[in-house]
Amino acid sequence: MRKHLLFIIGISFLSTSCILFRPASSSTLVDTEKYSDDPSVSELVSIAKSLEGTPYKFGGTNTRGFDCSGFTSYVFDKNNSSLPRTSGEQEQYAESVSIKDLQAGDLVFFRSNKVGRVFHVALVVDNDKNGLTVIHATSSRGVVEENISRSSYWTKKYWTGGRVYNK
Repeated sequence: MRKHLLFIIGISFLSTSCILFRPASSSTLVDTEKYSDDPSVSELVSIAKSLEGTPYKFGGTNTRGFDCSGFTSYVFDKNNSSLPRTSGEQEQYAESVSIKDLQAGDLVFFRSNKVGRVFHVALVVDNDKNGLTVIHATSSRGVVEENISRSSYWTKKYWTGGRVYNK
């Protein structure tokens, strides 16, 4: 956890360097070095996968039932990381990452349109040539893993990405 904090502090001092950061139009993107090899990120995804099949429950924050942000905050908590409770707060808490640079352990946020408010959050499992695979608590299916790049529902939504280091 301290390693990640020191890394973030070090990066902030290097923010004038174009080597570690990609340009962003509206917000600063975090560096895109692969952090999904970090054991804590692997554990985070493992915790999330162990909860597949848990039913959906509006406002749910435990294994009796989750809503989307209750699921992500629970998973991060079980991995000794804190995360705010709602999807909107989680987006504000996370460092902005472009969708193409999302990695396992990152979060993806959904809006009905570009200016709408966040209504859903999912945890990234993989982002490769086959698309973006996430695990999330859906109101219709509970906690499921799916490739949202192939979903007729999710592809119509506006996505933003976020990275949450062990804060």
